[in-house]
Amino acid sequence: MWEGIGITPEDNGTRFSCMASDPFSYPNGSSSSFILVGVPTLEAFPICLGILFCSAYIIALVGNGVVLLVIGLDKSLRDPIHCFLGMLAVIDVVMVTSIIPKMLSIFWLNSTEIGYVACFVQMFLVHSATSEESGVLLAMAFDRYIAICHPLRYQRILNHETIAQIGLAILVRALVFIVPLAGMVTKLPYCRSLVVPHSYCEHMAVVKLACADPRPIRFYCVSMSSLIVGMDMAFIAVSYGMILKVVLGKKSCWKAFRTCGCHICVMMLYYIPGIISIYAQQFGSSISVRAQVLLADLYLILPAMLNPIIYSMRTKQIHQAVLKMLFSRKGIKVRNKYLTCSTCAMSSPNQTNTNSLPFLLTGIPGLEDLHIWFSIPFCFMYIMTLLGNIMILLAVRLDKSLHEPMYYFISMLAVIDLIFSTAVVPKLLGVFWLGSREIVFEACFIQMFFIHTFTAVESGVLLAMSFDRYIAICNPLRYSTILTSSRTTQIGLLSLARGAAVMTPLMCLLTSLPYCESRVIPHSYCEHMAVVKLACADPSVSDLYSIIVATLLVGTDSVFITISYGTILRSVLRLPSQEARLKALSTCGSHICIILLFYIGGLLSMYLQMFSFGLAPHIQVLVADFYLTFPPMLNPFIYGIKVKQIRRGIFRLLEKLAGLVFSHAYKGRRDAQRARHSPENNLPYPRPSVMLGAMNARDVRAMIAPETPIFLQRLEREPRPKAYH
Repeated sequence: MWEGIGITPEDNGTRFSCMASDPFSYPNGSSSSFILVGVPTLEAFPICLGILFCSAYIIALVGNGVVLLVIGLDKSLRDPIHCFLGMLAVIDVVMVTSIIPKMLSIFWLNSTEIGYVACFVQMFLVHSATSEESGVLLAMAFDRYIAICHPLRYQRILNHETIAQIGLAILVRALVFIVPLAGMVTKLPYCRSLVVPHSYCEHMAVVKLACADPRPIRFYCVSMSSLIVGMDMAFIAVSYGMILKVVLGKKSCWKAFRTCGCHICVMMLYYIPGIISIYAQQFGSSISVRAQVLLADLYLILPAMLNPIIYSMRTKQIHQAVLKMLFSRKGIKVRNKYLTCSTCAMSSPNQTNTNSLPFLLTGIPGLEDLHIWFSIPFCFMYIMTLLGNIMILLAVRLDKSLHEPMYYFISMLAVIDLIFSTAVVPKLLGVFWLGSREIVFEACFIQMFFIHTFTAVESGVLLAMSFDRYIAICNPLRYSTILTSSRTTQIGLLSLARGAAVMTPLMCLLTSLPYCESRVIPHSYCEHMAVVKLACADPSVSDLYSIIVATLLVGTDSVFITISYGTILRSVLRLPSQEARLKALSTCGSHICIILLFYIGGLLSMYLQMFSFGLAPHIQVLVADFYLTFPPMLNPFIYGIKVKQIRRGIFRLLEKLAGLVFSHAYKGRRDAQRARHSPENNLPYPRPSVMLGAMNARDVRAMIAPETPIFLQRLEREPRPKAYH
């Protein structure tokens, strides 16, 4: 079970024996760390597990984020039940964020080590969040009791002050329960076996590594968990019992029960798996460790993912508010002196061409008040795009082992992603932060040209990468002769020429159109369909050309990519061993992820711009913005995670940079100390002979020899272990 993290079964009985007489050799502090296994006996499937948990994490973040956004924007949802629902969404986000990022680093990066302090902080957040969620569910049951049994007193009993006090009491109760537990766990002496057979720092899995007797902690945990869960469930049962007593026999019986339906579903989803998980961890000796870990993981992730879906489907107010936010047809709020006519195409024949006037970018139509908040994720994605793609370019450039066609194509993709994001995000942030909405006529079409040209170039590079994989798997002996460096360069230039060739006529068609005095573009960048709608002439020719070109490019590239992977699949299935098949297919995994991310997002964005399908304008704009910023951020992470050679090249680059920083910092400090303590500083006219005479042999060697960083000097001074035969 431990081979995946470099621990042999023989070591499990010797090096990692836990004895009460041999406690942890150094005090419990931040210098020590634990090792998380992940899911025991499933170490061979890290990518699949990572995809499942990453999907659940994204759904949980998006779902709970939408619920919080709807409650924050819609004033009709400020009543107590929706305030409690907002608390539940915040708790779910905290719970999943405290465990899933570390789990994904275990599955994808093999980063199994977690610091001592970080482990107990994670434990504290997980268990305090579970206790708080139980308290919020109790408060929601009390809310339903007041709303059904005492509707006339509802507003007076559950006012905003009372809701705040209830939330504070829930938080204090969780801290009162968790702080003693955290204190008891951190005071335990731990043995040298620091391997936690779990995917996060579950407290019973950590306590089992202690050299002292863990029974007091186990007793405290079981008793307090049973007390909290038992009390909350008892009060919830009393609340629903009184509700049942009031509504039975009345005509409004089913209506009253429908208002409680989603709350009952969430309670069952929380308490039933929670109780099973707790007692499986405590007394589940007959249950496999793998089952216990998976049960604990699903208990923390599944409710957080399903809660917003249940409330959005079952609660009419939430459901309507989400639909209102998505499909709102409010007009674009534009306050500008250039907004003069709504039917510009029907203007008089003597309409003058005002192509010298600038355009005005709206940003995100209908959500202008939230521009500051939207700018935060876009700025973060831009920074990550720059860092990730520049890191890949430096790794491929400096590491000679990466001078191969596959990595050249990855470098081309990184350059394209940098151009993509740089063409859009700086101006977008200028609109959001500075209100700099104006963009000159020429700059608008230059931005449009770069975006659409390099979209076509990226499609060509993805086709070239599929051809590279086909040659590498189906004709490996001819790989170096077919895909030489010069041929790789020619393929890249051909992709660039194709993109420029198909986009130049479109730019000529668009710039030749006469534009009206209404120069307001309801978008955050110069998207060509949004610009064409401002033309006074008939834009059907440019519309038809853009649809034909986009369909031909995407259609032909996707067909050839499908043929390449069909041939690869046929060749791989002929291999004799399953291990060889998996190894061959694993080299294509990252490329397939990039293809899906590019083509699905691109087609969705393009056809939403052409045919709105009844969606609100801000949804169309957000889809287009995320399509241009999200894939460029994810591409270097996908290649850095999936391609082992890229990952090693980046690590070597970081090691070189760290070595240079340490070396220069140490050299500068040492020279300053020598200059400050040198006896020659007290002489009025130091002579070179005197200075050389004052230096001993060690100083001369240090002056001649190259500087060594401190951490390398420490390693050189340590005695090397003897080799045992």
